[in-house]
Amino acid sequence: MPSHAAVGAAAAAVPRPRRRGPASPRGHAGFGSILVLAVLAVASIASLPWTLARDEAGRPRHERTDLDAALLPPWWAPHRPEEQAVLESLAAARGAAPRPWLGTDRLGRDLLARTLLGGAVSLAVGFGAAAVATLIGTAVGAAAGMSGAAGGRLDAVLMRLVDLVQGLPSILLVVLVGLSTDGLLSRAAWE
Repeated sequence: MPSHAAVGAAAAAVPRPRRRGPASPRGHAGFGSILVLAVLAVASIASLPWTLARDEAGRPRHERTDLDAALLPPWWAPHRPEEQAVLESLAAARGAAPRPWLGTDRLGRDLLARTLLGGAVSLAVGFGAAAVATLIGTAVGAAAGMSGAAGGRLDAVLMRLVDLVQGLPSILLVVLVGLSTDGLLSRAAWE
């Protein structure tokens, strides 16, 4: 019978296969996606002072309209002759032509400023909803936990409500909440 030292030496002599890269190809894509989302989130939040800056007329940058520069393509895209003529006429009249990074919409508003503001608003709504859900969940969970020591009736009622909510499809829940708030608001308006 071989000794433990001999078995250990034989096991150490067997080369182990090297692991190359992540276990699945999704590892790099997942990291890249998170990196892109982080860059977009930082850009949206960090650009708020620039996006909300006011011009001479007192309007924020994302609301600034320029009908002469309506529907211009981004500065890096090739321009058709009529678009080039518009840029040249604007440059002659103002001293410089507008150079929007993502182009302009029908009212001549800069799409980059509007996109960055929309991203910041979406992030604020998401974080606000998560904070409210955390506060409500913590308060309800604490109340249910405290009632558990005193018989657990509140805990049982809350568990039945959670079972009911989780049993309904989410779109049906949204429709039910919309209908109930619509009814409450219309009743309040008639009173």
